[in-house]
Amino acid sequence: MQVREGCRGAAWLGCLAALLLALPGTGCEEPEGQAAVAAENALPAVGILELPFSHRSGAPAPTNAVRVEIGIKELRVDGETLLPLVAGRLEDGAGPLEPIAKLSPKLSSGARGGLALLVSVMTPYGTLARVLHTARQAGLTNFYFQVRKPGTSKDTGWMALPNLRTVTTVSAEQPPFADADLLPWSAFTDAWDASHGACRASGKADCGYRPPVKAEGGQLMMSLRARGRGMALRFSQYGVPDEGGDQKQGAIPALLAGIVAEGDEEPPPTPEKEALFTVRAQDAMGPDSSISQIVRPVCTGRTCAALVHSDRGTQSRG
Repeated sequence: MQVREGCRGAAWLGCLAALLLALPGTGCEEPEGQAAVAAENALPAVGILELPFSHRSGAPAPTNAVRVEIGIKELRVDGETLLPLVAGRLEDGAGPLEPIAKLSPKLSSGARGGLALLVSVMTPYGTLARVLHTARQAGLTNFYFQVRKPGTSKDTGWMALPNLRTVTTVSAEQPPFADADLLPWSAFTDAWDASHGACRASGKADCGYRPPVKAEGGQLMMSLRARGRGMALRFSQYGVPDEGGDQKQGAIPALLAGIVAEGDEEPPPTPEKEALFTVRAQDAMGPDSSISQIVRPVCTGRTCAALVHSDRGTQSRG
């Protein structure tokens, strides 16, 4: 029998039971030892209070889905421990989006209706990204996250994220979404003032400014960047060719950079193509976070495609 190392906290009961079973002449202890091991395994890998909050919690409970729990100490699949974790991290030395070798066959065996995920908010983003990528490689496209409903402590629901994809790099030449997935840029410019006002009302974010002139045309690219203790929520105009600089035909000539000719009027302001809001990571964990308030005027009642990217060690808070 293999004896686990590094037992801490409540896990010492399971370790003690394993040691007793391994020693000769202790057969009389076997039923009690088995009960201790079973009791330990019955504990959830992710407690309810470890789940993230989400206003999107009304999706039907997934059926025929592979249940994956990503806790701090272990990764479980359909109730069975698959891999140990160290502070939520996989210690296999693999790359950031390399499929998890032991997980792949669990997800590829037979047709399943998606992935039901229970993820601790303390899980490093790199672990979650590899689980999602492994599932995509196995042909799963529907993902369901168990979440807590705002304003409650133990009332949970499901957030559905269909067609979630994982990518290693993003550029203008390799956009992460099809054009049909993106909203028009006007979906944000029409709500810019409302999002800015919600940000300021929260009192917990750097809200940038409301520009006097907003660019027109194109599509909306929304992204959330998480790094360490900060998050940056960016709304950008996408799909409009660059006109090759700010100097346009008929612009007022300048004698020196930034100084217009005497007697002439100031040139009109450049239309703004981007808005950036920055939030502290702990403010993303509350039931009505600054991010929720900023996004709500744009995405209420419709699906918003968004790119989420992070360092591997940043916690998967929400």
